[in-house]
Amino acid sequence: MLLSALTGLFLVRVVAQPAALVIDHPLLPRFESWQSGLVPYSWLVAFQVVILAAMCVTAWRASTGQLMPSSRLGRTLLVVGGVYFGGTVLRLVLGLTIQIGSPFFARPVPLFFHLVLASFLLVCGYYHTRAGLAGDPAGKAR
Repeated sequence: MLLSALTGLFLVRVVAQPAALVIDHPLLPRFESWQSGLVPYSWLVAFQVVILAAMCVTAWRASTGQLMPSSRLGRTLLVVGGVYFGGTVLRLVLGLTIQIGSPFFARPVPLFFHLVLASFLLVCGYYHTRAGLAGDPAGKAR
């Protein structure tokens, strides 16, 4: 359920940025505020579609019980997700303090969605770790 919610949040991100090109509404941030500008938008959207597809498949497989738990994968996802989450928080703090005005550091919209992606990795890692341990009394699931 949480994986699906995080996937839904990321879907909002993928749909909202191009919508901001044609919709001028106070609740929708301007197109430029959705990215730091380090990656051309065409590449960004292509990567986002691939990430979204992987998230959809993972969330669906987890919700239907078809995602085979792997303690090793779970631990890896927890470490990668934790580093990603921490790095994003650091980037946000730097953008609010010493890097004010820098598009890479000071744009909260893309940073929020990086936190969504990091959270997805953490939740998926937790799923693998907990489900793997529950299904393997020795704690050595794949």
